[in-house]
Amino acid sequence: MRNNRPIIFLCLGISVILTVWLIISADGAREKELDKRLAYQDGVPDGMVRLANGALMHWPPQVGYAYPDLQLYNSNGKLFRLSDHRGKVVIIEPIGMSCPACNAFAGAGEGGVIANGFGGTVPQPGVLSFEASVKRNGKGVSLDDPNLLYIHLLLFNLRMQAPTVEDARLWSQHFKLNGRPNHVVLAGDPALLLPKHYPATYKMIPGFQLLSRNLALEVDSSGHAPKHNLYTRLIPRIKRFLDAPLTSSSVKK
Repeated sequence: MRNNRPIIFLCLGISVILTVWLIISADGAREKELDKRLAYQDGVPDGMVRLANGALMHWPPQVGYAYPDLQLYNSNGKLFRLSDHRGKVVIIEPIGMSCPACNAFAGAGEGGVIANGFGGTVPQPGVLSFEASVKRNGKGVSLDDPNLLYIHLLLFNLRMQAPTVEDARLWSQHFKLNGRPNHVVLAGDPALLLPKHYPATYKMIPGFQLLSRNLALEVDSSGHAPKHNLYTRLIPRIKRFLDAPLTSSSVKK
């Protein structure tokens, strides 16, 4: 056994060197990816972001202004553009896939077909699903109303990184959203998590935002300190917006 000690120490040394090399390589890869994403932002004015597909939009969303024209990939890998849906009332739910409240809003923990949170996330106790809350306070509104578009906007995956199309597909599958045509699951863009945008993006979770038919952000119940109450302001106004016609009035951009 004594004669084997040099071999054992050599193996341990090699193992340590390989571990350190892998860590350095991973950090280097992350830095290169960050540099690549930062390069996309060259010449972009403050308050704007350039997405990976080259599209420019303002960020973060602001009440009373046109919502950023999201151009993101859905759970089927197809490019979605928000401005193509002008004329519909839009609900946007900013989501962190590991967020307990987001999982509860999606229906986890209520039993039935969705008993568990996504990826083992424990849903926040005492929080009804958004659909159940709409049934209770929405004055007869159905989330499957064809004049309503419900966007599940994934901003963070389980590792608190930008989600992928595969993440969107798995979220849609887990929460039984396939087959509900007016429910769209979008994978957020990595640019929204760059240092200058990360705080605003993070503060949008959890919660909901309500857009009128001309795609202006009218009610903001998102984040830990929402501007408007979800249950007394946002949900009751869904029906009001559905009953209102599309106006030709201009929207601040």
